[in-house]
Amino acid sequence: KKEGLWLHVDGAIGGVFGLSKSTASLVNGISLADSITLNPQKVLGITKTSSLLLVAKREDLVSAFSTGLPYIEPAWGEAHGGEMGLQGSRPAEVLKLWLGLRQLGEEGIQFLLEESINRRSYFQKQIDSTKLRFISGPLHLIAITPLGVDVDEAAKWSIATRKELLAQRIMLSRPFHNGRHYLKVVMGNPHTELKLLDQLAKSLNESI
Repeated sequence: KKEGLWLHVDGAIGGVFGLSKSTASLVNGISLADSITLNPQKVLGITKTSSLLLVAKREDLVSAFSTGLPYIEPAWGEAHGGEMGLQGSRPAEVLKLWLGLRQLGEEGIQFLLEESINRRSYFQKQIDSTKLRFISGPLHLIAITPLGVDVDEAAKWSIATRKELLAQRIMLSRPFHNGRHYLKVVMGNPHTELKLLDQLAKSLNESI
């Protein structure tokens, strides 16, 4: 605010945790943003694709993107119906979001969010901290890399271990963070069973 800068929050994965009172504190301050990216499909299970750009002030969105559509009669005074609202000749993507949220309800949303965190917490406790280092915040993601190896060895480990896990039908991503490769586990799938997390933790612990 002091510098007059636009604050954008990439909440594609974590922004939805602001929807429940029980988890909103984990994304405290997100309401200060001028714009927020959200992907409800990632944790709430909304049918793909469901991606949103939320803006604090509607007039900012209009001033940035409005081009005017002289060949279409405006639907209302403030914004053109062809640019704000249901778009002509395009699928009503918002219907998937509305139906999904309506089906889940507040209790269903809270359950999905809390359980994703519980899975990450459970899995984190299974990791052998004498062999593996992990990075995790308060949400449902955790990234893991081996201890006591250099950057090149960590890269080789991530490739080999990811391949072994794929053979077990477990898919982890392989991000590069602060000059080092990790394997990242995302706990957003509500159908993930604890026995699968036990299997994953065992494979990772034994990979070193």
